[in-house]
Amino acid sequence: MYDTIVYVYPQWHVVSFTYVAKAHIQALREAGYKVIELDERKLDSNQHFDFPVIIHPFFFNKDRIPKAPIVIGVDVIETTCVSRSIYDALSKVDFLIVPSKFSKYVLEKLGYNNVFVVPHFMPKEFDRPVRNPNNPLLKWIQKCKLKEGWLGILYHIPHSGLRKGALEAFEIFHALRLKYDSRKFKPILKRVDIKDYLLGALWTLDCIDIEGRFDIHDYIDVIDISDAHLCVSRAGGFEIPALESIYRGVPTFAPVCGCFSEYAHLITVPLGCTYHPCHYDKFNMHVGFGWRVDIEDAVMKLSWFIEDPKPFKELALKRMEDARREFNFEIGSKRFVEVIDRILKVSGK
Repeated sequence: MYDTIVYVYPQWHVVSFTYVAKAHIQALREAGYKVIELDERKLDSNQHFDFPVIIHPFFFNKDRIPKAPIVIGVDVIETTCVSRSIYDALSKVDFLIVPSKFSKYVLEKLGYNNVFVVPHFMPKEFDRPVRNPNNPLLKWIQKCKLKEGWLGILYHIPHSGLRKGALEAFEIFHALRLKYDSRKFKPILKRVDIKDYLLGALWTLDCIDIEGRFDIHDYIDVIDISDAHLCVSRAGGFEIPALESIYRGVPTFAPVCGCFSEYAHLITVPLGCTYHPCHYDKFNMHVGFGWRVDIEDAVMKLSWFIEDPKPFKELALKRMEDARREFNFEIGSKRFVEVIDRILKVSGK
């Protein structure tokens, strides 16, 4: 069986899959595999590898999937269908690892059967205690919250404003702002370097804008200084930001459909959602039916939180204990490595 694996992932820019890949690579190395890391931009269509390759296939057409003894795709299915070009790319992948039963269900309905489910898991750093922030901006936010007494409601948009619910977030925060002024709550917008027209609307609501690529400990501090987290993503095979805040004991408001269904039992405040036809982006990865959070339900439940946050915070701490047993690095990395071992064994190589 092979002891070396080539892992292709986006290094030139940061998306959710960048963090997923890094966690997988750490797990493989700790299990004894040698991992060769390759930036997706450097993948040549004529390349041939002598080792198994792990790749994010939806970013490539079928002609750019590398030739290798075994090609393992790690990806997500976020709606009820994929385009013809994506389906053709999948035909070049021997096995596919997806992070939720929802994704596997859709793939099997489309006739793709070599699918394994491995939920994402939290890096070891997420187990550390709460600390006083080191970042000057986060220090200032924490000081303002304590002095002025308002609640900070986090909305994290790592990329893809439309898909990650920027429109829904604005609609919810706008409705809340009509009920409560900024002495009661402020939206905390966390983004990397995304420039999205939908964000301009959020800035009109007296939100705090945190821009930049933080190291993992500063990012954990962003979660910890927030009083709640509103996660309204329309897509995502398994929404990591919601699980991150659950894992840190922060009240998390999220829909219980699609990508969130894998850990719906841990969401502090489940939100309703509606399904509708969609076509999210140029890659044609997200076609078919997707979902959208129920705006009225979210406004109502966040209003309850703003009026009396204590019971929500108490419940979030209980959910945190369950999440840390189910999605910690040791458990999650073991699941991933076991699947890789099984794939290599089934392949007989």
